Amino acid sequence: MSWYITIHPTQTQLTSDTEQLVEFLKTLPELQQLRPASFGSAPGQPWLDVTIAKATEAGNWSSDGSFIPRFDRVELVCSARDPRQDWYDELAARIAEFLGWVAVEEHTKRVIWPSDRG
Repeated sequence: MSWYITIHPTQTQLTSDTEQLVEFLKTLPELQQLRPASFGSAPGQPWLDVTIAKATEAGNWSSDGSFIPRFDRVELVCSARDPRQDWYDELAARIAEFLGWVAVEEHTKRVIWPSDRG
């Protein structure tokens, strides 16, 4: 089983430069690049899939990991079998903070970033 964290802009129709995000993600020791627009967890870390995507007009998304020049969402697919939810939340928060976007756990609509736990 898995659960999802979606990182997206606060304004609709806002996109960001994929190359800048890829360069940032490469600096995170928890991740390793798998495809041009896809990352996975580095060895020894909890299982994770990070996909950079662009939503369709209907709000759906899909990606095969190919590079796209602009994106409007980052999807983190997290392992429900791993009890370290804080690890996933912290990583999502760093990515969302870098982008200036929000991070939300999809099933419960729990806001991860920005946080009021300050």
